[in-house]
Amino acid sequence: MADPSEEFCYYRVLHNYTPPDEFLDKGYLTVVEGDLIEVPRPVEPEKGTEKCPEGWLKGKNTKCNLEGYFPTGVYVQFIEKNPILRKTASTCKRRHSTKAAFFVRPILCFNCQDYIWGTGAVGVICKDCGQCFHIECESNAVSFGDCSKSLPAKQQPVFDQPVPLSRWDVSNVADWMAVVNLHRYAHIFMKYGKKGDDLSNFTMTTLKGMKIEDEFHQKSILACIEKLCSNNKTIPKPMVDPEGASKDHHNFSIYSFSSMQQCHLCSEYLWGIIQQGYQCRNCGLCCHRKCVVGNLPKCSPEKLRHLKRSSFMLDAIFGMSLAEQFDISSSMKAPPVVIRFTQELEKRSQDRNIKAADAYRLPASTAEVNRLKQHISEVGSIEDANLESFDHVCIAGALKKYLRDLPNAVIHEDFYSRFVEESKIGDDERCKKNLMQLVEELPPHHCTTLKFLLEHFTRCLQLHTTNDDKKDAIGKLSRVFCQILIRPPWDSIIEIVFSAEASLHVISLLLQSQLLQSSSEYLIVGPSGPSRPPPTPVLGADSPQPCYGSIDAADWYWKDISKEELNERMSNTQDGTFLVRDSSDGVKDNYTLALRKGGSNRLLKIYHRDGKFGLMEPLSFPSVVSLVNHYMQNSLLHFNKTLDIKLQSPICRPKQDFSQEDPRLLKIAYVKADKEYNEELKRFEKIHEEHALITEELIMRHQALDAFRETLLMFDENMKIVMKNQRLVPQSEVVKARDNFELLQRQSKSVAERVVILEKEIKQLAAENKVKFKDMNIIRPDLQNKGETRDQLRQRLINHGETPQKLDQLVSQEQNAVLEEATSHSDTSTWLVNFDRKKAVELLVGKPDGTFLIRPRNEHDWPYGLTIVSSGDVVHCKIGKKETGYGFADPFFIHETLSDLVMHYKDTSLVEHNDVLDVMLEFPALGTVFTKQSNQIQTLPDTDSANHSARYRTLPPAIPSRARKEHNESYVS
Repeated sequence: MADPSEEFCYYRVLHNYTPPDEFLDKGYLTVVEGDLIEVPRPVEPEKGTEKCPEGWLKGKNTKCNLEGYFPTGVYVQFIEKNPILRKTASTCKRRHSTKAAFFVRPILCFNCQDYIWGTGAVGVICKDCGQCFHIECESNAVSFGDCSKSLPAKQQPVFDQPVPLSRWDVSNVADWMAVVNLHRYAHIFMKYGKKGDDLSNFTMTTLKGMKIEDEFHQKSILACIEKLCSNNKTIPKPMVDPEGASKDHHNFSIYSFSSMQQCHLCSEYLWGIIQQGYQCRNCGLCCHRKCVVGNLPKCSPEKLRHLKRSSFMLDAIFGMSLAEQFDISSSMKAPPVVIRFTQELEKRSQDRNIKAADAYRLPASTAEVNRLKQHISEVGSIEDANLESFDHVCIAGALKKYLRDLPNAVIHEDFYSRFVEESKIGDDERCKKNLMQLVEELPPHHCTTLKFLLEHFTRCLQLHTTNDDKKDAIGKLSRVFCQILIRPPWDSIIEIVFSAEASLHVISLLLQSQLLQSSSEYLIVGPSGPSRPPPTPVLGADSPQPCYGSIDAADWYWKDISKEELNERMSNTQDGTFLVRDSSDGVKDNYTLALRKGGSNRLLKIYHRDGKFGLMEPLSFPSVVSLVNHYMQNSLLHFNKTLDIKLQSPICRPKQDFSQEDPRLLKIAYVKADKEYNEELKRFEKIHEEHALITEELIMRHQALDAFRETLLMFDENMKIVMKNQRLVPQSEVVKARDNFELLQRQSKSVAERVVILEKEIKQLAAENKVKFKDMNIIRPDLQNKGETRDQLRQRLINHGETPQKLDQLVSQEQNAVLEEATSHSDTSTWLVNFDRKKAVELLVGKPDGTFLIRPRNEHDWPYGLTIVSSGDVVHCKIGKKETGYGFADPFFIHETLSDLVMHYKDTSLVEHNDVLDVMLEFPALGTVFTKQSNQIQTLPDTDSANHSARYRTLPPAIPSRARKEHNESYVS
């Protein structure tokens, strides 16, 4: 029979793809990550080869048995061998026949896949097949085993007699430390030459002398040593009763505990400092690897509530796999927690001159890291976490712990042996090339996360190291992460101790390779689909029209802003915030759209060809402005399925239109800018203070909740004791004992009710705190822009000869007076003048935006005209009068007098009548600020129009949008 692999090619889907609706019924397949596509040979791709096709291929999705066209390129990966498994004849199976065995080198138990270790009778071996089992697993092995006697007996390093601890050498101790999850310190024990007979004398002082300072790590090491040295083989009483449930009834995942934790099934400690055992994500049950295959209690969050750790949370991000934490098709390149921690460290490196690379080498306090984890759980997400109260060493330590806690290391354990083998090649240049190729073969989530971390490490090294120091810095950083980013699978964990140098070489070469790359920028873009079917954005009649003449006039265009400043501008902003900058490739008309989504910055390249722009083929927008306008009204969903968001909040450049060099006008603008900044700052500080108070209240509530839970546990234990001993109570004490039991019940019920109330209050406070934090993030960019505008005005005045002391005096003593003089609206003589149009223009040319006057007109229904400066232009609008009052257009003839109209639009923008008139009636043309002498702001001389290039235009009428169709006549005054 022909091998199916000779008749078909197989492709594994790496990214989800859904064709547009109009192509679903034309033979195009919807594919999901993990699907397997079968294509008959010979394969004839549009471009490329059978192993690396591009374009579209026709095949069958083996998961749903549908045939059609599917995208290739980055969407799929060629599978070397036929992945369809064929059943083979089963071998004859029988029960195991065991005998006692003694071990020095730890061995995996065939039943539970946990290691057998110890010096006494801790395990057995099958006499036929050579498989080994824990003593506790022997019953399962004998009753339900599948011994294949036909297989050759496995050669295991076992002994017929106990081997005393005194005969253990240094390597035996290191092997043991690897399987009890202490491999982080194995090299220290080897450095100090610690053998088996040294372990019984270990104390806290001994460990401190070996530079092991962390208290939790000290306790964990001593607990493991005590278990190893103990001759007490009694089985402790379990903390919960078994109920016939199995592992499948729970949602178990391997977990790293940050404090001493007992197994709920056997009451012994979970061994080590990392990935000590399993934890159910639903009920919080914790247990050893070997205990998880036994008789378990049912998964009941309420019933097992008293066993939950105080830090237990259903949606914990520490300990989750990479694939669970971010969507690879969303263009995210790392989990949000990794992005947030690294961005914070890089920001502090630049702002505070902190060496982030050195922060990774310093030991972080376990208590501080746990406090940071607790803070993240309280606010609900890493995006809302306030990291200001945590130092850089704590943040670096939290990131290291996060990476250590991953169930599967960043360099996937299935690739461990391949990376280690490549590192043994003598030629480093060839080795670098091969390692980078292996990185590309990693599962997508692991590949992008590793690349992101390497880029982060590279930026850290470039910030504070010279070329001469880089080699030494790479070595130090590699030593920190060589057992964090790469580690062997659990069944080969012992290798981690003796392949440490190979792992170190792998990380070092990857860092060197990253440093050599010419571009440090990594644009995040979703995989573009092949040219057909084309998901073309259509600009219809309702699509917004450009509001700028060119991209240079757009406030959201930041030109050649650096990546570091971009990250700073967009940090802590809400989703939908965006800006556009020049592309880092230096090519003219190439741009990058920076968008905030999911708490991280997405950098989307804007392509340009033949005068057209777009985010993907085909390019259909005539300009970047039209592209931005389109996506401010339409979602980016068609570009990337995970970007179901519009461009909502542009980050605008600080306005720097200080072409009017007259220092008197600059002083007006400076006083106003200072006032706006301080008002915004007060608003921000008020919310920040409220946020701090709520945070403090949350801490107190959590402390109270922990105390009540302990009290509730104590009451439950006392009631169990009373129930257990009720038969022993003398007859004369029965009534008293019953009253005591009822009192305990009432107290327990009261405490339980208080626990429920506290949990509800904590949830409410956390939600309120989250809103406060988001409010601060919304205000922060605007506050920063206002501050920069004020500082620029201040510097411009200093350049004109003003001293900082005078400017401070101007702000502190004359601010209110200046603003009152500049807004003397109540005196009609300051703005109601008998000027013609030409003289009005001559008076206002060169004045700041918002300077205005009102003049009479010879038209019955429109007796007055408003002349005002807007965006540097002198513009005119007609003021009408009807029985209901003065106004600019129906239905706004509501102001009884002209003074009422002026006072209204003093605080209300004219934009409600005309889209291009975003200005208020701020400065009367003949007001005090322009006519009166003062120490700070002097009289402006009459301006001769011949000395200015009068730039003004006549605008269409100020008509509300809903009434424009009824007012098509010209309103030129």
